[in-house]
Amino acid sequence: MSDNQFDNERNFYVNDPWQYAAKWMMLTLTALLQLSDNTLSKMSQAIQDYAESELARTRIHEIMPVANRRHTRSTRVATKIGVVIVGAVTFSSGMRIFTASWGRLSLPAALLGGFAASLCVDFLATHALFSLIRRLSTEKLLKNLDSQKQVAVAPEGQDKTNKLVILFYDRQIALVKQIEGSNLMRQIPVNAIFACIFSFLEFRIASWIVNQIEIFEGFPVFLVWIASLLPVIVTWAASAFQAAVFDLPEYYGDLIPQYEPFLMEINSPQMADFWEKKSFGWGCLDAEIQFILDGDPSGELKNVAMARAKYKIEYFQKKIERLERERAKKISQRWEAFKDERDGLRQEAATAIPSVKKKNLSPQQLRQEQERIKKQRQAKAEEEILKRERRSQEDIAAIDVDYQDEIQRQQRNLDRAEADYQAARENWKREDFEKWA
Repeated sequence: MSDNQFDNERNFYVNDPWQYAAKWMMLTLTALLQLSDNTLSKMSQAIQDYAESELARTRIHEIMPVANRRHTRSTRVATKIGVVIVGAVTFSSGMRIFTASWGRLSLPAALLGGFAASLCVDFLATHALFSLIRRLSTEKLLKNLDSQKQVAVAPEGQDKTNKLVILFYDRQIALVKQIEGSNLMRQIPVNAIFACIFSFLEFRIASWIVNQIEIFEGFPVFLVWIASLLPVIVTWAASAFQAAVFDLPEYYGDLIPQYEPFLMEINSPQMADFWEKKSFGWGCLDAEIQFILDGDPSGELKNVAMARAKYKIEYFQKKIERLERERAKKISQRWEAFKDERDGLRQEAATAIPSVKKKNLSPQQLRQEQERIKKQRQAKAEEEILKRERRSQEDIAAIDVDYQDEIQRQQRNLDRAEADYQAARENWKREDFEKWA
């Protein structure tokens, strides 16, 4: 039986492995100083894995609702066309000044130039605002992580804080910069500069148009300026809308796969083997740490090797018990499924009304023919029941063999753990004897 066949029941036994990392982050600095460099190295690797997985989980959870709000291409195109048309009205009016002497080509050229200018300013403004939104999003995330780190630091400072806590947040900050670091690069805002230049031209053209309209004569200057700024405001508002509603969901949708490799889901069936090994390894390490820091109140354990072996013994004992329960449950389920099939076949054969094809039969002959057909159906049903019973027995035997192989493998692991425990105990006795000799 492959290990994957036990995945459905495995979560019953494998608890959240991150509980060990969270527990180690709560240790005092004094406690950490009692541990060896090798132990601290293993703990640090677990903390970094924990930090990456937690960051990936929270970041994906944060941006997933926005990423799911993607719009169709037709919606984006229709919006952009509408925005460009609004801007083209202003630019085209200004272009008429330069194309007035072109004769019949004056209007088409002005319209074409207006659309081109409007398209450029929309493109530049949208990209400039989108870059700003991405940078602010990443900066906000880093600021939140730094704030959490500062809260976790002891009042006495980092030197008095559990180094694993500092490592946890430092690794998260480093991962954000690794994935989203391009958003933080300080570059010359070319898009924003050219967008502002085009917007200034749009404002000047709109101002000229407003001054040509008689209705605005006598209006205060600030009202004329507001009217002139309306096309610019509409253009930038539309660009902000497109950046936030169209571009940001696309960006977040592409960002999620970059975080997913760091997201180690505990309940994923594909990760069952991985997590069982992780849980076992970290459990052994935690047993060592607990013994080093607290000893054994019962007095049974005398050294780290005994503590590690004791954990393994309990681990494999529980695993064997779990496998035996699973085997009994699956065998029972398979047998109950057969009994349901058996009862269904017998019920169908007993209650079905026989269909007699022969004609011109007397009532007695008809009853006899129906009885014959009924018995024939019951006999066929019993034959099918025997086939299904043999098949269910074969399935049960296969289940028993598969689980027996796995149980024997775990029993060998248990035997080795018990041997390690006895060897560690003998070493302690020998060392204790040599110390007092």
